[in-house]
Amino acid sequence: MRGRGYGHCVRRIGTYTYRLTWLWDRKYTGSRLRYPTRITRDTDLAGAKRFAARWRVPILNEAAYGPEGG
Repeated sequence: MRGRGYGHCVRRIGTYTYRLTWLWDRKYTGSRLRYPTRITRDTDLAGAKRFAARWRVPILNEAAYGPEGG
């Protein structure tokens, strides 16, 4: 699992906007501690579908806007 993120999530935040989030562990040389860092990116439907398929996660909050976005 080294070098990979975890806790992937896709959430619809607007009519045509989706937010991708995941966690990444930062480590410092000589330290055994890890520092989880949340990373977020906003994208369109095509990007959200690719991300959801890649990490096998559902697109959340889809029902609030309907299938056509309106």
